[in-house]
Amino acid sequence: MACWWHCVLLVLTVSTASAELSGGLADASPSSRGVQRAASFAVAEYNKESTDEYASKMIKVLSAQIQVVAGMKYILDVEMRLTQCKKGESSDVKSCALNTSDKKFTCHFVVLDVPWRSVTQLLESSCKPAHPVAVLKASGEIVGGVEEVSPNRLDVQRAARSAVIEYNKQSTVENASKMIKVLSAQTQVVAGIKYILDVEMGLTQCKKGESNDVQSCALNTSDKKFTCHFVVLDAPWLGEIQLLDSSCKPSQG
Repeated sequence: MACWWHCVLLVLTVSTASAELSGGLADASPSSRGVQRAASFAVAEYNKESTDEYASKMIKVLSAQIQVVAGMKYILDVEMRLTQCKKGESSDVKSCALNTSDKKFTCHFVVLDVPWRSVTQLLESSCKPAHPVAVLKASGEIVGGVEEVSPNRLDVQRAARSAVIEYNKQSTVENASKMIKVLSAQTQVVAGIKYILDVEMGLTQCKKGESNDVQSCALNTSDKKFTCHFVVLDAPWLGEIQLLDSSCKPSQG
């Protein structure tokens, strides 16, 4: 098992994607390509969920804000109007003629674009008559700073266990490793919770895949402990937990 450290270095040098850095809200040009793409996606999703017989199309984007939250979050106010095309009748609803019997209305959309996951998701949608325009902020997706938290907290422990599972999947060592304890933990809200963990680890006597609960495996006393730094994104809006970054080194002392 002496080669494990070199193997870990080769496999687990995972770089955190630049699109995952969180930032504040910023105004964006309603005519920018990204805003237009997000708005078009929002309109398509709106038409899927709408109970109207006819499809609606975008007239213009009234305002736009962006926020980097594990991707780009677009906060849009879009002026809308019904067309003469029935839903599903045209693949390009923008080419449909307007329904002159209906008035304009305004929709507030929150769109999350995650290029590194090839995911675009409508997080929030609310519509009302065109005047006045009210901006509604998406709930549960506020971006915050890094915060120190207790390593023993249940959600921290859950994130750490997920990190260990992923670590074992990627490791080239024959035996599975298990967590001994979480040494430190930080969280950051980024359209979910980003956990920044330092975890003390040790090889076990169980081979990978041999046990569904590696934490119950006995430690391999012939191997020394080591420390891993994990960055875990818990993204409820994607229904998954993802390991963003992982690096390990021998424990001190």
